[in-house]
Amino acid sequence: MEERLTPRIRVPLDTDFFQKNILDKEGEEVLNNLAKFQSYFKGLIIQATSNNDNLMMLLDINNALIKMNFDFQRYDDGGTSEDLDDDIIMTENRTYTLNLAPVRFNTIRTENQDSSINQSVLNGFQEQPSEKIYIKGGNLFAKLNLFGNTEAEQREAILPYKNERRLINAAKLRLYLSDFHSNNGNLYVPERLYLYLNSSGEPLPDYNADNTTANGVTNGDKYVFGGLLQYDAADRPSHYEFNITENITTIMGKASFEDGALTLSDYDNFSLGLVLGANIQYINLFEGHLPEGRGVIKYPLTGTLNPFGVELLGNASGLKAAELEIIYNTTR
Repeated sequence: MEERLTPRIRVPLDTDFFQKNILDKEGEEVLNNLAKFQSYFKGLIIQATSNNDNLMMLLDINNALIKMNFDFQRYDDGGTSEDLDDDIIMTENRTYTLNLAPVRFNTIRTENQDSSINQSVLNGFQEQPSEKIYIKGGNLFAKLNLFGNTEAEQREAILPYKNERRLINAAKLRLYLSDFHSNNGNLYVPERLYLYLNSSGEPLPDYNADNTTANGVTNGDKYVFGGLLQYDAADRPSHYEFNITENITTIMGKASFEDGALTLSDYDNFSLGLVLGANIQYINLFEGHLPEGRGVIKYPLTGTLNPFGVELLGNASGLKAAELEIIYNTTR
């Protein structure tokens, strides 16, 4: 056994390409120093082609590399520069390693998207309730407005809590899967979603307050905050559940009466963004450009880590859709 390696993919590359574009450049300016070489040779494109079989693979690009094996000729004077009789030309072999780091990015193309999905996206931009909520990694996200889409609706919903001095004990948000998944039982359903403040991209107070960890469970940290896929009695995917008690308490606490009227001051906490939660710890923000020049949003990294999707029931479906449950006590 010459060497023992961890599981990996080893792909032979086009030797003519490296001969022409690197080895034959010996003595040219592009090989003078590292900066010039990096400007000249910018990297590789790794592209997946269509495949009828399901395939899921997470490549460790951080440790990816190219090994270039080449032969070259070296002049050996035998240690006697004045005696030419023992001079020979030797052929030797070397291996040069190119590390594929640190800059890298992914491009995922979504083609032939269903017209019903496009219509749902358009409804969202126009603040209209949707029958379905579509979430897809790096492509589709949702905006959820708590207590209604307008300030009047929100004020009407919150007024009883302030008038009756209700003390919030718990608040849970449930998002139910559509029958699309039960009718297509072989489809993968993402195990977790992530909920955040839509306007800023920042995490909810409940996320920040949750320090729970789940040792040995993939993506199981912050399980009190939730977003984990729940199953019904028949062990079928049913819904996702979030604990947003701190967020609701923040909304109620900042609502106040002025001249006898209820005033809402913390609008950031009313509008929530929803994306895939491929890794609940990866919530640093990137800029996402909305289609048709609709602006730029702050988008959490966790929503881009895989291309899977899920179809949820919206409020306009007439079925069991998004459900906000608030448990409270009334003070006297």
